Parts: sequence; C-alpha cells; structure tokens
Amino acid sequence: MSHKWYGATLFRQKDLKNCHKTGKIMGYNNVTGKRVKHPYNHISLAHKTLKLSDFNLKQCLFGMHLVTITTKLIGLVILVVTHNY
Repeated sequence: MSHKWYGATLFRQKDLKNCHKTGKIMGYNNVTGKRVKHPYNHISLAHKTLKLSDFNLKQCLFGMHLVTITTKLIGLVILVVTHNY
C-alpha cells in the first residue's frame, strides 16, 4: 500500500537480480475497487513521489523477478493490474 493517496497500491518493478527499479502508484476506490480517475488520474511513479533528483530510470517488465533460468514459458499482459500470483 502507498501513502500517496488513500487506497493506492504500489506495483513494484524488480529485475532478475531482485533489485527495485521503480514502482507505479495507482489510486483505487476502497468501496468499488476501481481506479480513481476523477478529478484526475491517480497514477504516479515511486521515484517521482520520493523526489529522487539523481534517479536514473531503467524499467523492466512487471514480474521479471519471478523469472528463473528454468522458466520455460512467460506470459505477457498488457496491464499491470491483470497479473496473478
């Protein structure tokens, strides 16, 4: 959970070495479970929220830390919120 907005969720981006790259913060309504889009879209990146001035963004695929050398099949999804654990 993120403290940026009430009900917000942090989707972390971790690479193959389990290093944190950044995170996408998305606001959700705690009653409906839907994203908050009004009065504006509640989406931000963790490094922007933390105001890291010398941050060098190197994004990776969401869930990349779950991939191993023995992984045979990888499914890619369009949206972060469609993931399953």
